[in-house]
Amino acid sequence: MARRGVIEDLQALRRFGAVNFVESSFGGDGRAKGVCRPALSKADLDARLWFAERCADAGLTPRIDRFGTVLAGKGGLLCGSHSDSQAQGGWLDGALGCAYALEVAREVPGVSAVNFQDEEGRFGTLTGSRTFCGEDLDFDAMSLSPEWAAPKQTLGEALEAARPTLETSNYFFDGFLRIEEHHRGFFEAHIEQGRRLERAGLECAGVSSIVGLRQLRITAFGEQNHAGTTLTVDRRDAGRALLRLCAEADEAFGHLAGWAQDLVWTFGIVDLKPGAASIIPSLAEAVLQIRDPDDDVLGAAEDTVRELAKRAAVDVRVSHDRPPLLPTPMDEAMLGHLREAGVETEMRSGAIHDAASLARAGVPAAMLFVPSIGGVSHAHHEDTRDADILKGAQVYVEAARRMTSSSPR
Repeated sequence: MARRGVIEDLQALRRFGAVNFVESSFGGDGRAKGVCRPALSKADLDARLWFAERCADAGLTPRIDRFGTVLAGKGGLLCGSHSDSQAQGGWLDGALGCAYALEVAREVPGVSAVNFQDEEGRFGTLTGSRTFCGEDLDFDAMSLSPEWAAPKQTLGEALEAARPTLETSNYFFDGFLRIEEHHRGFFEAHIEQGRRLERAGLECAGVSSIVGLRQLRITAFGEQNHAGTTLTVDRRDAGRALLRLCAEADEAFGHLAGWAQDLVWTFGIVDLKPGAASIIPSLAEAVLQIRDPDDDVLGAAEDTVRELAKRAAVDVRVSHDRPPLLPTPMDEAMLGHLREAGVETEMRSGAIHDAASLARAGVPAAMLFVPSIGGVSHAHHEDTRDADILKGAQVYVEAARRMTSSSPR
């Protein structure tokens, strides 16, 4: 199959922030493929400068802004994704969409290539694409990446630290790139990050919608005391109350999932203070993330948590840890072009992507998924078969060709 340039671009991009020294960094073919490329890190910035040069090689005039977002070309159809990674990331998350955009730029006139900054959330949710769509940056936002991967600093501090590297580029733009009037659609390719395509034996799928998300911070307030001398009847144990609420929520969500079969939830953070084995916790916190394609289901799940908090043995408060994200449908006309290009299957995305930012801003958006081996992502051993990467590139280029011949609006 042709298009080996896609694999070569992915391998070149993977060198920026490559992780080779742990067994978990090896992909399905036994080759090292781990990546650590948090937004605005040296590896991330170098990858973006490389992407800008590759866009220029493809005949597009690139610009790279103060945040590190790259926009190349004057075409109406935006093609791309992001090249920043999780601290323990893989070589394809985001990078696949960037490599496909380069392939389209080489073959299809009338496109622009884009590489959004900070999709992975070092400084917030979809920060780069939301800024591109007109939202203001929060310069006081603190880095959420682990300190071993990126410094604990504000976004403003990170931008100042990044400036000398960005200014070495002939394509540096001393401002923030924004969506332009002639941008009539956004087309993003991505690994599925799940197992549905692999289980079904499918090479690719279109994305019908992106799920909504609610992230709740659950805080229990108790009383710190001695773990051995305080009788059970006298305890106000914040840790026990929180863990019981988490278990009750898990059971209740299981019943909800009986009719809301796409509902998923994760207690990704649990923290007890003061955090000593011989001390009853005075404070306990959990961060709960809930995802579903139906906002009514998300509302029902949140209401369940709030009701459980009222019945807890200690004072428990529930707040939004980040603004809720509504479910986002993809553009039907662009999905039609995917079908014409040979895509027979459509599915919802359980992950949040830059396409959601563009769609919420009123820009028609579409996505193409390729399989993930074992459904693994956000991990060093994330991988996809070369044959699936190449087939996806073929479909992506053909669909982009069809999209450029007609306006999605």
